[in-house]
Amino acid sequence: MFEKFKKLNKRMKILVGIIAILAFPFTLIAFGVEFIVNGFKENKIIKIVTGCVLSIAMIGVLYSAGCFDEKQLNEESTQVSAKVDKETDIKNMVTEYKGHLKMLDVTYALGENDTNINLIIKMKFGGTLFDYMAYDDACKIIKSIEEKYPGEIQLYRFMCVADLVDKFGNEEESKVMLFDYTRNNISKVNWDSMEGTLFKGLAEKVWQHDLVEE
Repeated sequence: MFEKFKKLNKRMKILVGIIAILAFPFTLIAFGVEFIVNGFKENKIIKIVTGCVLSIAMIGVLYSAGCFDEKQLNEESTQVSAKVDKETDIKNMVTEYKGHLKMLDVTYALGENDTNINLIIKMKFGGTLFDYMAYDDACKIIKSIEEKYPGEIQLYRFMCVADLVDKFGNEEESKVMLFDYTRNNISKVNWDSMEGTLFKGLAEKVWQHDLVEE
């Protein structure tokens, strides 16, 4: 191995060196195996012993770090799978909800610290534009999610659209409402007595088009 390394050009030596540093324990195991092989070829006990000690020591380090822990790997895989299933279930709960507005899209987004999960829900008005309709749907959607996955979502953002006609007579899907519900407010809600009108007062960062009626 050393002889092959010596024959490499400067760039390749640097590249191999970087890879070796990143995979340091595995590199030492490889060196240990080479010591063992050369020890048998040269009939040198010291090389064989050194290679065995080096390889076993590094394998022990990797094992203690959990690299070969099948149980841990399975648990991590299960956790990832459970997270994906949970996100899919929440999306299905929203998209399958039947209320005043039509559910168009549901997306996840990471919060400011890259750990908090935000849920962005896009809904569409069908005809009349009453803000109560949007808040009532938001209330029922969040309630269903919180009952099944309490504390899972840190922020709910609702974007409501509608087909509006511009001054040229062209119909276009346009944003007409935008509002948030944060964990700080959601955690205090008594869902048994909560309904759309009360829920409206808990919304934050509210914006709505002039055509939306209160």
